[in-house]
Amino acid sequence: MTALTANFITDNGVTMIDGLATGVLLFVIAPGLSLVFGVMDVLNLAHGAIYLPGAYVAVALLGGGRR
Repeated sequence: MTALTANFITDNGVTMIDGLATGVLLFVIAPGLSLVFGVMDVLNLAHGAIYLPGAYVAVALLGGGRR
């Protein structure tokens, strides 16, 4: 690996992982929304009420924001 490549990876590694995590989250949420819409023919936006407690639990367990 060249020095330029190594610096790019160390400088942008966390950003790349954050982008992958966001993409995976959207990849998981989208089929749920489309399945509910396809079966019920109603756009159900209550998924946010389900994901919000899960996000709070994840932040509490992982100690989000604390260093």
